[in-house]
Amino acid sequence: MIRQPVDKRITAPLVRLATTVLLLWLALAGGSAAAQERTAWDFEDGLGRWKGWGTTGQVDYARICEASAADPHAGRHCLAVRDESAECNPYAIAEVPAEPDRAYAFSGFLRGTADKAGKGQYVSIAAVDGAGKFIRWLPVPDVELNRAWTPFSITVSHLPASVRRLSLAVCPTRGAPCESRGEIWADDLELREYAFIPLPLAQVANRAFRDETPGDGQGGWTDQGDNDLRGVSPGRMAVSDVPFEVIDPAANGDRAVLALRQGGEPTFASSAAVAVNASCRWLYLLHTAAWAVADTEAGSLTFEYEDGSSASVRIVSGSQVADWWSGPCRSAGAQPLRGVNPRKSPVYLYAAAVANPSPAKRVK
Repeated sequence: MIRQPVDKRITAPLVRLATTVLLLWLALAGGSAAAQERTAWDFEDGLGRWKGWGTTGQVDYARICEASAADPHAGRHCLAVRDESAECNPYAIAEVPAEPDRAYAFSGFLRGTADKAGKGQYVSIAAVDGAGKFIRWLPVPDVELNRAWTPFSITVSHLPASVRRLSLAVCPTRGAPCESRGEIWADDLELREYAFIPLPLAQVANRAFRDETPGDGQGGWTDQGDNDLRGVSPGRMAVSDVPFEVIDPAANGDRAVLALRQGGEPTFASSAAVAVNASCRWLYLLHTAAWAVADTEAGSLTFEYEDGSSASVRIVSGSQVADWWSGPCRSAGAQPLRGVNPRKSPVYLYAAAVANPSPAKRVK
């Protein structure tokens, strides 16, 4: 069933941040619930606009996708997409109207067949003109996939001037060799017109980008001297098409970074609270980590709601964040920074999308 629900205003949460591994420089952006357009699919009444697609006539397109009762994320059905061809990489698509001067977010839940999480081009978006002619695939980050249902959110903006439709794609084997075969499931998909609202962190920032003296407990970044981010420019920074505001330390008492500690470093905070004061379904983090250990909990976000309840989301090293000296990151867009660190180039920041666990609740 294709649903076009009316957006309900949701007061965004007070977010508390905590970490068990040093989690550095954090910025937030929320997708506004004032979005004017939203199209959603739960597959309870069939495929809706979704259909099989590929690049050769030798594929049975009717077998590429179906509404499946195999372990849906919610309800009774989900979208199943399979690649049984040795000649191409077929996928499922749905086309929706779009305008070139707007921003869109495609989100939902995915699961695959592998026990261990992997990262790939499992969801994609193509630009299509008014005559139905393919323009180009739009740049989007890879998303994480494993046997469990995993949320995803990818965003696109700065669309080609001739775009009139977006072709959303769920792809079992896109980017793999043609002889590859696979199956993927998707559920509770939605495309939403979005406005992103950078959240100011000036009041909770506690470190500078620059550190003059290593190990003195007084400097900035990781307190390692010129192994820092002294060359970062303040102002707007877009990562994976999500805008963030980088604090100008000169205008904020030489504080531009929110640094959270694992323990043992008293000049770092153990947690921080940030008031969002806006509607959101997703929260976006621009962050990175130091001394990170892969596949361990690097931190958490706690959403505190008006009814007194709360919900926490784990931030896992190697998934939503990684080491700033270029650790692998499966579920976040990596932003390389060149020429900002005298000792290493590039170093990395990561933009991660975190779903609000209870978007229908009012929050503090």
